[in-house]
Amino acid sequence: MYRQRSRNRCSNRYEGGCSVSITLTVTQLNSYLKAVLDSDDLLRNIFVTGEISNFTQHFKTGHLYFTLKDRNSTIKCVMFAPASKRLMFAPCDGLAVIVSGRISLFERDSNCQIYVENIAPNGTGAAKEALKKLFKKLNAEHMFDESKKLPLPKYPNKAAVITSASGAAYHDVVSVWKRRWPLCDLELVPAAVQGDQAVSQIRAALNKLQNSDPEVILLTRGGGSDEDLWIFNDEELVRTVASSKIPVVSAVGHDIDYTLCDMAASFRAATPTAAAELVFPDWREIYRIVETVSSETTRLVYALIDDYECRTSIDLNAALKALLIVKQQQWIRQCEKLEALSPISTLLRGYSIAFSDGTAVQNAKELRRKKEFDLKFYDGEVPCRVRSDKNSLL
Repeated sequence: MYRQRSRNRCSNRYEGGCSVSITLTVTQLNSYLKAVLDSDDLLRNIFVTGEISNFTQHFKTGHLYFTLKDRNSTIKCVMFAPASKRLMFAPCDGLAVIVSGRISLFERDSNCQIYVENIAPNGTGAAKEALKKLFKKLNAEHMFDESKKLPLPKYPNKAAVITSASGAAYHDVVSVWKRRWPLCDLELVPAAVQGDQAVSQIRAALNKLQNSDPEVILLTRGGGSDEDLWIFNDEELVRTVASSKIPVVSAVGHDIDYTLCDMAASFRAATPTAAAELVFPDWREIYRIVETVSSETTRLVYALIDDYECRTSIDLNAALKALLIVKQQQWIRQCEKLEALSPISTLLRGYSIAFSDGTAVQNAKELRRKKEFDLKFYDGEVPCRVRSDKNSLL
């Protein structure tokens, strides 16, 4: 509109040899400049290389604001949250990048800026540098500390797998699970493991499982290129893995691949198969352990019984000996009492006993009646007869 109006006015600039001036407000000027920029096909889809500086992420909206610069010039850039969430790395100051988007004017301040749709590290070195800087940032927050790692359950009752339902990784996990620990319930939480939707789907799966009941989570996929695995270096995904209340075993890529999610997880495995073998114990080995423990327990029980019987026998013999000594002492005391009461003991002291017809005579009257009797001393007996004199005996 402004371009057409300008052309009409320019056609009448000289009337009668005099130029005609056009007066615009600031708003009109900026609107015109914006319209010019927006209508330029080249500027609608442009790629620009440079170095990031003055990087800021708005804490509420998630929009990214930064300056793109080279040796001689700068241009402001903005990347709105929907686009920034698709990034597979964390932009930072000093990173060489290629941004793609459109050039337009922010009318209020008359700022010409790039509305960024995508950011890519400019070269392998830049990508590694970005990864290095992100690692330093997260490591400074103790994101990878060993003290934050959660232990794996020895004999899990339920495990969850986050991976592609159609990928080979899940089939590898299932194969190991069936062979080693089929007593455990296994839940698949499908999620894309590469592409634009991977980060959001994996994060959603992890968050969902926090309110469920698995005892361990396997985050896995097969191998791939660096670009395929780059999502597992996403800052938000790494934070989600690190904050999980359930131990996470990360197994993405192959033996040589290592991502920040691997470092944030409680355990890292080289392959999906290795992860499953780490999570699921082998029931055959456990059975052998049970048999060994059972045999050893039986042996120990019999040994305890033998030991008890031996100690019981020894204790019984000791008890019998002690009882015999007690009884002997009691017998001796009784014998001493009997000896003290025995008539023989009395005779030994000089006394004698009168017997008549084998019975001890109890009184003199009985002797006078029987007339004859035997007088027993300690060393023998003497026959006696009662005299007629009532006060004497022969």
